Amino acid sequence: MSICLKERGEFEDFGAGSPGTLTTSAVCGIYCIPFACQLKGVLARLGAAGGTQATIVDVQKNASSIFSGGTKINFAASSTTPTYGALTTNPTQFAKGDVVKIVVTQVGSTPAPADLALALNIQRLRGVYVVGGMVTDTLGLENE
Repeated sequence: MSICLKERGEFEDFGAGSPGTLTTSAVCGIYCIPFACQLKGVLARLGAAGGTQATIVDVQKNASSIFSGGTKINFAASSTTPTYGALTTNPTQFAKGDVVKIVVTQVGSTPAPADLALALNIQRLRGVYVVGGMVTDTLGLENE
């Protein structure tokens, strides 16, 4: 979905996810970026939490994580709401043609996590206009 707000930027949302039981190395979405943009928001949830260890999801730009350390999108054991790691560059910028991939890098077990839903919100860049850093756990404009 694309929206354009007066005196604001043009925004696009990409939804990703994986219905059913998650497995390590599962690719939950892959996208080709349509225009120069920056990541403005990310929101992730699990329908059912893993029981014994964290479930970790990575967002990759051209096969490299956009996160700077071991914390990516981490769902603690028994949690359906994640913590978000620091970005390598905040805000993360994309060029037209960059490939964005959503990958599950670790899953909890007993029971295994299920039903990952993830949304990325990007803002088209026009000229040299760059807004502040990415927000986590929301996609709305209420934090600007």
